[in-house]
Amino acid sequence: MSRGFAALFGSDRPRWACEIAPGAVVVVGVSPDRRRVASAASAPLPDGAVRPGVRGRNVDDPGGVETALARALEEAGFSGSELVVVVPDGAARVGLLRTESMPSRSADQESFIRWKLRKNVPFDVTAARVVFEKLDADGAIDLLTIVSPLAVMEEYESVVDRLGLHPGVVVLSTMAALNLIDGDSPVEEALFVKSSRAAIVTTIVKGGRLRFYRRLPRPVSLEDAIYPTLMYYQDKLGEDARGGIGEVILCSETGDGDDAAACGDRLGIRPRPLHPAGVRDVYKPALGALRP
Repeated sequence: MSRGFAALFGSDRPRWACEIAPGAVVVVGVSPDRRRVASAASAPLPDGAVRPGVRGRNVDDPGGVETALARALEEAGFSGSELVVVVPDGAARVGLLRTESMPSRSADQESFIRWKLRKNVPFDVTAARVVFEKLDADGAIDLLTIVSPLAVMEEYESVVDRLGLHPGVVVLSTMAALNLIDGDSPVEEALFVKSSRAAIVTTIVKGGRLRFYRRLPRPVSLEDAIYPTLMYYQDKLGEDARGGIGEVILCSETGDGDDAAACGDRLGIRPRPLHPAGVRDVYKPALGALRP
């Protein structure tokens, strides 16, 4: 990517990251030059311990999540006091917003975006964390927006806080994983699919920028998530979905091998794994969150 998606949440990232996900807590550390994985570990979570959403509690078993995180940190040989925290996509709303104009002063831009989003999210945007990035557009201004209730983000951060550590940066799981596409034989247009226990997220990246984002909660098949995304891209956005999309890149924590093969046969584009090949997909969002 021309600009790391994790940069939406901060620039001075630590060299350790943890992902708090439904079903598991994952810890990854990288070398000082960030060129290799120094250590990785995971610990399972009980069913229902983490329930991503923008309404209601997300961390239903704080003690269990803390215990799992402490176990994974110890197994990974964690040292330091600061972590990047990767949270489920369901803990926020991601959208692409088009506007004809924006305030010129940066201090007024966030207020303007909150005002634009006020009717599009099912919670009070005045008590929410909002981040955004301007995308290239002809004439109008396209914005990538990410918004989450403060109370939701604080639940995930509190797990880290109670272990005496500092959650230096918070980033959504798919946004973190997208960083690994950078330098990975990039194409002009790619469909990136992230499959987890909770949901399948389909995104389209064009010219190093996110152009489409869609999250479908489980149960849904890989084919039922991918095919409508390509058709929407073709029909609504005026793009040739089959001709324009050069690659389908898959990051799957749940296997999906047979489903991916069937989907590739139908589309004529066989999904390929997300780089690096030697790292299990379950670790890749945390690894991507550590990219500079």
